[in-house]
Amino acid sequence: MTKVQVLTPSVRLTARGEGELRLKVVGCGEELELQQRILKGVPEAECVWVFKFQGLKRGKYQGVLYSGGRKLAVIEFEVQRGLVEEDLGL
Repeated sequence: MTKVQVLTPSVRLTARGEGELRLKVVGCGEELELQQRILKGVPEAECVWVFKFQGLKRGKYQGVLYSGGRKLAVIEFEVQRGLVEEDLGL
């Protein structure tokens, strides 16, 4: 069974409009593909995959994660411009 965790549910864009979505995927094949804009994932560390993109506008996105043509999960993430405010619970 494959487990998927979105490590960056809120992606901050650079000044050039570039962003990186990071996923932790346990039990997948050799390649991952996110079919929201057909992004190929690149393994970064054990079970961590990075999907780089450019040109997405601010807002919430949903995509389907595939490995070897098999649907693994539906994921959601948000794209933000500039600094991301973090709630420290203060």
